[in-house]
Amino acid sequence: MTPKQLLAIIALPVMLLCSQAAYAQNKTISGKVTDSKDGAPISGASVQPKGTKKGVTTGADGSFKISVDANVTKLVISSVGYGSQEVDISGKSEISVSLTVTNTSLNEVVVVGYGTRKVKDATGSVAALSSKDFNKGVISTPEQLLQGRTPGVIVSPASGEPGAAATINIRGTSSIRGNQEPLYIIDGVPVTSSDGMLAGSSGIEGSSTPKNPLIFLNPNDIESMSILKDASATAIYGSRGANGVIIITTKSGKGKKGSFQFGASTSVSSIASRYDLLSPSAFLAAVKKANIDAGTSPAAAAVAVKNVDKGYNTDWQDQIYRVGVNQNYNLGWGFARKTTSLRLSGSYDDQQGIIKNSSLKRLTGRMNLTQKFLDDKLKFDINATYSNIKNSYPPLTNNAGYQGSLVGAVIGFNPTAPVFNPDGSYYDPKDGNRNPAEMLAYFDDKDVTNRFLTSVSGSYTITSGLVYKATLGYDNSKTERLSFADPRLSTNAFGGTVNVFGKDLGNQIEGNGRTTKQNLDLTTLLVEHTLTYDKTFKNGHVLNAVGGFSYQKTTTDYKGKVGWGLATPVSKPTDVFVKDFNNFKNYYDFVPGNSQYELQSYFGRVNYTIADKYLFTGTVRADGSSKFGKNNKYAVFPAFAAKWRLLKEGFAKGLDKTFSDLSIRANFGVTGSQEGIGPYDAVDLQQTWIGNSGQKETVLVHTGNPDLKWEQAQTTGVGIDFSLFNNRLTGTVDYYYTIRKDILFYGPTPGGFAPTSNWFINLPGKVYNRGVELGLNYKAIDRKNFKWEINYNMTFIKNHVEGLNVTVNTGAVSGQGLSGAYAQTFANGYPLFTWKMPTFLGFDGNGDARYANGGKDELQGSALPKFLAGLNNTFTWGKWSASVFVNTVRGFWVYNNTANALLLKGSIKTAHNVTYNVANSNEDPINPGSVSTRFLEKGDFIRLSNASLSYTFNMKSKTIHSLAVTLSGQNLALFTKYSGLDPEVNVDKAINGFPSRGFDYTGYPKPRTFTLGVNVGF
Repeated sequence: MTPKQLLAIIALPVMLLCSQAAYAQNKTISGKVTDSKDGAPISGASVQPKGTKKGVTTGADGSFKISVDANVTKLVISSVGYGSQEVDISGKSEISVSLTVTNTSLNEVVVVGYGTRKVKDATGSVAALSSKDFNKGVISTPEQLLQGRTPGVIVSPASGEPGAAATINIRGTSSIRGNQEPLYIIDGVPVTSSDGMLAGSSGIEGSSTPKNPLIFLNPNDIESMSILKDASATAIYGSRGANGVIIITTKSGKGKKGSFQFGASTSVSSIASRYDLLSPSAFLAAVKKANIDAGTSPAAAAVAVKNVDKGYNTDWQDQIYRVGVNQNYNLGWGFARKTTSLRLSGSYDDQQGIIKNSSLKRLTGRMNLTQKFLDDKLKFDINATYSNIKNSYPPLTNNAGYQGSLVGAVIGFNPTAPVFNPDGSYYDPKDGNRNPAEMLAYFDDKDVTNRFLTSVSGSYTITSGLVYKATLGYDNSKTERLSFADPRLSTNAFGGTVNVFGKDLGNQIEGNGRTTKQNLDLTTLLVEHTLTYDKTFKNGHVLNAVGGFSYQKTTTDYKGKVGWGLATPVSKPTDVFVKDFNNFKNYYDFVPGNSQYELQSYFGRVNYTIADKYLFTGTVRADGSSKFGKNNKYAVFPAFAAKWRLLKEGFAKGLDKTFSDLSIRANFGVTGSQEGIGPYDAVDLQQTWIGNSGQKETVLVHTGNPDLKWEQAQTTGVGIDFSLFNNRLTGTVDYYYTIRKDILFYGPTPGGFAPTSNWFINLPGKVYNRGVELGLNYKAIDRKNFKWEINYNMTFIKNHVEGLNVTVNTGAVSGQGLSGAYAQTFANGYPLFTWKMPTFLGFDGNGDARYANGGKDELQGSALPKFLAGLNNTFTWGKWSASVFVNTVRGFWVYNNTANALLLKGSIKTAHNVTYNVANSNEDPINPGSVSTRFLEKGDFIRLSNASLSYTFNMKSKTIHSLAVTLSGQNLALFTKYSGLDPEVNVDKAINGFPSRGFDYTGYPKPRTFTLGVNVGF
């Protein structure tokens, strides 16, 4: 035996002895980490021996197992958004740890496509709002809850009418023709912005903007709203997510015993701003002066004034405006037990508009049920809502011509004229001017919508971490709009006949009356299947994967008819006009509309987390739509995102003394859009129906394009999430860059310019959007009896177009002599909705307009804002709480079409009322009101949007366990240099289907509202 062999024999048992000793010095600790508030497991929590940087992370169920040195006595447990905790493990092999939330915003759960994530784990740009963040007061539709509260989200109400539609853009607008609105997901069922609403033509006064499609949803039923902004977050919805996604989750049952919640509120609304119109005496003096300035002799001017003066003092604004009284009642009951969760709710709203004859009445009922079986392996969810909505409309339309509908009549009508004649009939000057009170009395326009939306889903846990889910969604909306015009309306002021595809029916209102009835039936069916897999590996890596199939079919059926001619004449003031659709002698059918389209999709997403430090997300969706040409029905939309938590790195040691969280995000993705085209726009479309003669009638609508394909948006973004000073200051910063290409466009076919030769194509140009978003939350004071929290968000946006090979003009301008005029265009190198018009230089010595460059059209600026921000302060003092919310929008321009059409010096010459500013201007009364920058104004504003004060009583009653009273105000103050009533306006002035933006034309004004509400828990 050699010395080496002898040494090896001696060393071997020594080494074995040492290794056994070392093993004996280690011990294994296992346990579970949960949320102290609700006991929910905390995944990805860090578990480390005190004084070291090595450790493990908890799995999806919050469990962990760690081997530590035998002399280690304490473990440090921490997770982003929670306070860290030291746990004594002396003599223990198993522990349970509950962490307390220190940053509620980071630990809020956001609903993402086909799943949920905590904000701190989101790799994409996602914002979460819960009921505590919502705007307060009279809320007709869900988007009013989030207006101004989230960076990158612009909400522009079309008007102040109850339930009015709003333009909502997430990270700007980038489509030329397509719908700019986000996709809404309500309890898993997609709802688009045009679903179920009957727009437009009453057949009497003109077209109107449809009401908000989400008007059927009771805002009080909403638990939370998640806004998915970048492509990595929205790509799971593929073609539906190009404009962003808003996911609405409704409330579920809570509490084992079950409880009632009752809420009631009463509000008063009044017009926030009025036109400063001339008084009767000032009006008569201005008429005389304008006639003299126009060259009329003083004697002739005096005669003109005498003819104009009717001897009365009538404030026509008082004749149409009122103080609207609004009532809202909500009742909910629910419980949550081990295997069953149920919530039932109902609501009734009665909202009076500030214009007489305008109102919204809504009755809703909802049921949310969850039932579990087989030791919670099998689960069924049922979400169902029914609503009945009744709208009453005043005679206000988007295309009323130079007279400007009801508000236009109020502005221009003679203030010395009476409301009634001595015989009780309405005063009618028989010169084409409209008595506003007569308009309100003799027009009747109402609709009724019944809507039922439900989703039924069943899920089964096949094996640990693997869940199969099937969902069936059904949405049906039936709307009937019924309108009447009284035969006592004179042809002078209310002339015109109905024209159906070139056929003049010769049915003027005077002596005949008129009625129209329109019906829209819309049905959407959704079928989805998904598989979700969750796995936590021994090395601390976490996998979440989802794959699925989705099929959606949407069917619409439209019918309309006009009637005229009464069997019993109505002419005297005492005659009764029976508003019955069957009370007329003549009827004619509008062209019906029937359509159906289908969407079929396959999708998948993988979330992978390494050591709670590196988070990755990959998404892909393949969409097929029946809307597109046979060569391009399918498209694939991928997206990728990553997040890096820097504080987990060794080189970041020391930063954790200042930062509680510091993470970097990056994303890239492609989404698609099919909005802006109809179900049959890719095929040769010929419409045939049985007409009023009983014979077939045919219309060639357009030529098909078999190569028509998806409009696509490619987005790149980076972001930073941070939390400072022990989570007192948290925030996010995001930068995004979006390129929109293959833009859907409707134009003439090569070589043909007739209407029947038009078709849809994909333009070669691109639309670019880029922006920076900042969101901050600061706990300025955080004491036991007093808290002050500040929330601030701001967004910078830039937009421009490149490579368009067509000229697109839009924005029809209304006014006498302005037929065919427009004010907006889409031009290369400029933002969308750029204004195009001559530059106004003022009036010369004669009061005539002067224009630059010989009055040639020039590009002036855009209706799209460049900056928006919101600031909310919340105070809590004992049982008292208060909040004040201010928002601002800047860098955009508004076209004051109301001033262009009605508020001219020439108007007062012809005895149409104007404002004091117009009457006192040096404009020549015969100067024409041409489209120019004279009426283009900066729309920048700061608004005190919302303020509330509430008190929560300390209840000791066995019957009433909670009671809170709230006083709130909306639209309390506006600071702007805009000369109109409100710069936040968007009257639809589209041309040939190309949308407009930023027009103000005799729209429904915004109200100022005060609300007193009470909430009681039983």
